[in-house]
Amino acid sequence: MGPRTKVLCVVGGVALVALAIALPSFIRIDRTAYESCYAKLKQIDGAKQMWVLDHHKTTNDTPNWDDLRQYFRVVPLLCPHGGTYIIGRVCELPSCRIPADTAYWQEAMGGR
Repeated sequence: MGPRTKVLCVVGGVALVALAIALPSFIRIDRTAYESCYAKLKQIDGAKQMWVLDHHKTTNDTPNWDDLRQYFRVVPLLCPHGGTYIIGRVCELPSCRIPADTAYWQEAMGGR
């Protein structure tokens, strides 16, 4: 092995070690973003349920953001991945325009 090859092996080894150390952090950050989106979708769903009870609505009614604003501490609700939230009808789970976020939420809620 020449000196160049040894240097490349050392540099490659250092890069692999750095990647092995950093990778769990990236996975944790992504998981935290999904959990944040999940929490916001859960807030939207809870606000819809409270709106139904407070205003004597049915499961086929669809609230808008102004209808639900009073039920949130922080408005607007922002998706950590940059998506937008879709309220939907009362009988439907709210969703996010980011498909992976919606899939994570629907899986956690059992597809209600």
